[in-house]
Amino acid sequence: MRRGGLYTIGLTFVLAFLLFALTGCGSEGLDIDLEKELVRYGSETCSVAHQPRESLKMCGFPARVRAKALGHLLQHKEAQLQKARVDRPTDRELLHMARVMYTEAPTMRLMSYVGSVVIERKRLERFPDTVPRVVQQRWAFEGITREAQEVDTLDLSDYGEDNLKWHLSVRTAWMMLTLPEKYRPLKGVDHFWSPRSGAKPEWAKGRAPEYAVDDQFRFHSLVEGG
Repeated sequence: MRRGGLYTIGLTFVLAFLLFALTGCGSEGLDIDLEKELVRYGSETCSVAHQPRESLKMCGFPARVRAKALGHLLQHKEAQLQKARVDRPTDRELLHMARVMYTEAPTMRLMSYVGSVVIERKRLERFPDTVPRVVQQRWAFEGITREAQEVDTLDLSDYGEDNLKWHLSVRTAWMMLTLPEKYRPLKGVDHFWSPRSGAKPEWAKGRAPEYAVDDQFRFHSLVEGG
């Protein structure tokens, strides 16, 4: 009995020590900036924006510190995903975003750039505060104005049909409307034009674009950039 009791006490002590080591000991001074995706431990600061597990190893953090940091990062990621599910776009938002992408851009990459402009306008006081109203604003997007009859026939029910560009537009629209702001491909741009369309518009004359994408688009910030 005595021998078994000592064994039980010893095992309990070992388990308690391990739990203490994993949850407390050695993690003092650990600071995690979830928004900037930075982990600080001691005098070291480690960026975990990409491949957190490997980044923490490369930074030389102890295993118990890495485990605690990864736990916090995982909880934060789950919270972001939950928020994205709560804030999922309505069918009307998705439809109008897809329509403007369909008429204005030929590829997924350029569609996402157009989506960035729509989202930026929705954020600014100078423009309407919903995606459908931004897209439908008079003379805002020439593709909608010029090809209104064609695009007005496209609906979300056409997603599985043979129109591959519409299929891509709907997918890209969903991505842009659920994407966290920090991952948006272009930021701070509220106007764009295409050199392929002809003469430079009056509002773009004398202004340097924030982004120049091949010979396809020039993106500007007119509201906040002056």
